[in-house]
Amino acid sequence: MIAQSLQRYGIIHDIYYQKSLVRNINDNIKRISFVFLIVAAVLMLISFTLIRNTIHLAVYSRRLLIKTMQLVVATRFFIARPFLNGSMWRGFFGGLLADVLLLVAIFLLQQNYGNTIGVNIVHYNIIVIMLVFVVICGMLLSMLSAWFSVNRYLNRDLNDIYA
Repeated sequence: MIAQSLQRYGIIHDIYYQKSLVRNINDNIKRISFVFLIVAAVLMLISFTLIRNTIHLAVYSRRLLIKTMQLVVATRFFIARPFLNGSMWRGFFGGLLADVLLLVAIFLLQQNYGNTIGVNIVHYNIIVIMLVFVVICGMLLSMLSAWFSVNRYLNRDLNDIYA
């Protein structure tokens, strides 16, 4: 693709390069990308587990309050709303913190390696989509964890709460 785009210029007559080497480099990049994808999936699973356990402990500490609210006939959503709001804000600020770290990493990569290879690593529309996606995922992940943890205690019998 690069050779074809360079041949459009009238100055360049012939282009010589090792096609097998370029093919090997592309194959290695695909393998490395696959390994990074697996590592990212494992890290996502670990972060989901940590977030879920942290929120579960916060809800566990207020389990008696949840049962008291049920005894005075509060609706499920009324009981869950403070937990959902708090977890939404924590997920929002956690996503913002992750965005700052990502932007610093992208800036350092561009500054240190972008000029070396002569390619602009930064594509602003992709970065904006990525930053918004990180914040939304942080909020949804926290809210879903809070919802499942609160529902766990809403569905339990009063005698099971003390165990």
